[in-house]
Amino acid sequence: MRLQTIRERYINQLSGHFSKTEIDSILKKLIKYYFDWDSIIFLIEPNKIISKKNEAILNKSLNQLIKNKPVQYIIGSTFFYKYIFQVDPSVLIPRPETEELVSWLLEIESKDNYSKIVLDIGTGSGCIPITLKLEQKSWKVNSIDICNDAIKIAKKNAKRLNADVNFFCRDINLIEDWSESLDIIISNPPYITYKEKTNIKKNVLDYEPSSAIFVPNHNPLGFYKKIINFSINNLKSGGLLYLEINPIFVNELKGLFSKVFFDKLEVKKDFFGRYRMLKIQKR
Repeated sequence: MRLQTIRERYINQLSGHFSKTEIDSILKKLIKYYFDWDSIIFLIEPNKIISKKNEAILNKSLNQLIKNKPVQYIIGSTFFYKYIFQVDPSVLIPRPETEELVSWLLEIESKDNYSKIVLDIGTGSGCIPITLKLEQKSWKVNSIDICNDAIKIAKKNAKRLNADVNFFCRDINLIEDWSESLDIIISNPPYITYKEKTNIKKNVLDYEPSSAIFVPNHNPLGFYKKIINFSINNLKSGGLLYLEINPIFVNELKGLFSKVFFDKLEVKKDFFGRYRMLKIQKR
């Protein structure tokens, strides 16, 4: 079978799930992962003959995609910032808006040269703390997650990328004190309410860990409240919080912080123009 025929099969079978551009992007990722072929092959060799063995591999992936399995879980990895991270269904697939949060932090905090002590809350794949450590080697970076399977993935990513990050299987709801005062706390906590599920794609609902995404309708800011209380006890005076947020609760979050020992609050929009990031300094 020709490569172009495979492409046409993917487009026909997946057109109800993805746009044509997205389908091409997915197929390019798959052929790079399975066969180490660069995407230019679609332009220079569209009639390349695919062996029966390789055709079977691509057909298996196609069937998984039809069942809404994310391509990142099929190939077991994804890009974040400028690094490749292993992922599986025990961890959330890193999002571009989280990458924007990390970029914002690095842009601001890299201006001085002194070492910082950082805590990431909710490590998942480890994409946030590992990226921070790789970009700022003098920083002491710690990270916690309630899920032991997530910690295992994060440690594998740290080892493979040679990032010296301290990982702990801990529940932020049960932690009162950290072992040392912190300069920075960063977190992408769960913040989507269950009533917003109708807006979430099936590939997310069916495969990604719901505990890393959803919060109760009656308590959408629960994780932020705990992070605030934890920060009051453990963040240095002048220390900073960097948080990914749900745009629909931006005013409520501003209200939360106005009642405690924080000031210089700044909210930043993501690439799509939604208020998605918050930075605030402890007095």
